[in-house]
Amino acid sequence: MTIPLEVPEITEIKEMLERALRGQSAPEWYTLEQAYAVKYGSPELGPSILTIKKNTALQPAAGRPDGWQHSKKAWKRETVERWARVSDETLGQYLSEVAPGERVPEFIAAALQKRSRIDRRLLAEAAV
Repeated sequence: MTIPLEVPEITEIKEMLERALRGQSAPEWYTLEQAYAVKYGSPELGPSILTIKKNTALQPAAGRPDGWQHSKKAWKRETVERWARVSDETLGQYLSEVAPGERVPEFIAAALQKRSRIDRRLLAEAAV
């Protein structure tokens, strides 16, 4: 008797291969964790996933899901692709378009400005 082994990573790889065979390169729906991986790629390159979970202003469409997947918020591929292009500098404009009235909390805004200054300084040093 064989016991089916379900490993999340293998299941995800299987789904990716099936989509590739159908001509789809990316999933149609993304949870917050998947959207985070699309935008930042690695936890070292962006804010903590916990920070994003706690602050809807930092989520795709300001935390307003396009749907639900297994009791988790989910967003369409187009929503995630648009959110992934939002930079620290364009976050305010993005929020005004997708959720008028939503604001970035002050402590997050200060941290984003600090990070932007550090990034600009590192780029300037690398150019020399």
